[in-house]
Amino acid sequence: SSGGDGGRRALLAAPAPAALAMAQAPGREAEWWHEPVAGALAGLAQEATTYPFDTIRVRLDMGAVFGSQGLRGAEACHEACRAGPVASLWRACRETWRAEGWRGFYGGYGVNLAVTGPTTALYFSSYKLCQRSLSTLEGTSEETRNAAAGLGAEMCSAVVGTPGDVVAQRLQVSPVGTTTSQVLTGVLREGGPRQLWVGYWGYLGV
Repeated sequence: SSGGDGGRRALLAAPAPAALAMAQAPGREAEWWHEPVAGALAGLAQEATTYPFDTIRVRLDMGAVFGSQGLRGAEACHEACRAGPVASLWRACRETWRAEGWRGFYGGYGVNLAVTGPTTALYFSSYKLCQRSLSTLEGTSEETRNAAAGLGAEMCSAVVGTPGDVVAQRLQVSPVGTTTSQVLTGVLREGGPRQLWVGYWGYLGV
């Protein structure tokens, strides 16, 4: 999801060890597909381990439903945050578990997995393509070219990542049992297909 994208990009900068070892094997030239595949594997591994924490973060940010006490919206957010960062995190986890079980931590996980692989693969392949295109420019430093390549790669991957985040985050704060089609229908009803990319520029900012 989008709120953790800054840390996610830092993690994905280190490709999956197996693919990286293959690409750097002595006497073996790296293939074009090594970086995209490594990025996709790293993204999937990252999502598998951090998604429950991201769900709680999104719920705290948006003041979602917690537990059987019936606290909702701004009241839930205020009640959770008033106890302090650590206590609010613990309370949110506890109430989510009591009300929804383990499934409450994985709302939208399937959508996130479906989007993470293509998004990270697109990011790495676009980054390499931009690097090669910018390498012919004279009068620019390597740092500048790398930064420009990173921005170009982010703009490409966000085309896929933004709609996935919109749907996944809404599922994260929805009751267990809410389907992807229900959320997608609601988003399209609100503003049509453009609603899926309404946060595109904000996605780039993080």
